[in-house]
Amino acid sequence: MLALAILLLPSAAPLLQQADSGFEMLKLALDQRTAQRRQAAQRAWAELGPAYLAQPSRGTLAPLLDYAPEIQQPVLAALADALSKPSEPSPIPSLLQLLESSLNPTGAAQLLAQVPQLPNLQQLPALRMAIAHGGPRSWSQAKTYLSQLPSALGQTALESLLLAVPPAATLELLPYIRFERLDLGVFGATLDALSERDLPPNFQLPATAYEQSDPEFLSGLVVYLSTHPQADAENFLLDRILDRNKLGLSSEARQEALTAYEVGAATYRWRLGLRQLTRALKELPRSPLSLNIAWSLHRLGEKAGKNYLLARPEAEAKRNPDDWRAQFALAKLQVDVGEFGSAYRNYRKTLESLEGTPVIKRVESMDYFYAARAAAGAKHSKEAGQWLLAARLRPDVLAKYRDLPEFQPYLKKAPFNRLFPVAD
Repeated sequence: MLALAILLLPSAAPLLQQADSGFEMLKLALDQRTAQRRQAAQRAWAELGPAYLAQPSRGTLAPLLDYAPEIQQPVLAALADALSKPSEPSPIPSLLQLLESSLNPTGAAQLLAQVPQLPNLQQLPALRMAIAHGGPRSWSQAKTYLSQLPSALGQTALESLLLAVPPAATLELLPYIRFERLDLGVFGATLDALSERDLPPNFQLPATAYEQSDPEFLSGLVVYLSTHPQADAENFLLDRILDRNKLGLSSEARQEALTAYEVGAATYRWRLGLRQLTRALKELPRSPLSLNIAWSLHRLGEKAGKNYLLARPEAEAKRNPDDWRAQFALAKLQVDVGEFGSAYRNYRKTLESLEGTPVIKRVESMDYFYAARAAAGAKHSKEAGQWLLAARLRPDVLAKYRDLPEFQPYLKKAPFNRLFPVAD
């Protein structure tokens, strides 16, 4: 009521009129600026367009892009003209190339309307472009192509929409992901791209994904699962890690599946997979794959992984008690798996045995650095500081190690406070 009373005061009317006037002036100024830019784009197209169409190149394209996005309007008009008056050579590919770098949602909606009139070779890239650069209006129009599945246009619309619409809107597209109606090799590349975007937690691919055999699709699926884990993917990933279907998978493909498995481990209901991987360590020959499995198991809290990693270095150090390199190799690995107490005792004993010998000069900076990590993790701050100084690493080199948990209790104490710079 008070606000209404104020508005009714005689003095309020001029203020409202001034506000309305200010808004109208701003709108008028913006409209004039837009009109000027459109006119400039029209002139630029008239002057520079022929040279670009005659010889499309980065050099002839760049001057036109100075007038983006307004340059899209004369280009779209030229595209409509080319569709109504076909000529050879056709300017359509060059026009679409220019639109790729200048399109905004308004132009995307106009391009989408022209897709059916384009030559077959240009329809798919134009549809993909209109969706990628579009907005809600274009996306709504593009959904009509989903009724054409299975077809190349329908699949292009589905893939492009999955990559363009807001995350929540991707759920509306799930019913259209029916693998028997898709070119799986092409869709595999889309899954690869989807791995890099945010998706809702309840965006879950159909379980039939794991039944497919197309290698390109399966490769994309594994990459997808490495960022968007699904609780029903465990057996599929285990099959690939261990190559249980005898597909002759490459080491890289098996490693990618292992990475995806580790990322999704928290979503798997039971620990059957961990037990299977633990058993596989006993059966697989020692190799990069078996070591990677052991590291994954270790990171997932399975003691068998750490035991496997340490077994050979421990045996080597035991066979060669006077070989300082073997002792350092074991101690470094002990640090990496969090066995700080054992690593500290190993480093201290070995470094003491080298004191006063020429070999001490052959101890490298990173040996001292790892010794400092071991001492810090084992709560021996004095030796940790001494060995860190002995490493002679510059503060800018040490900066990336500042957040290691073993150093955290000592960052305010000397010499740690001098050696580890505080981030700006």
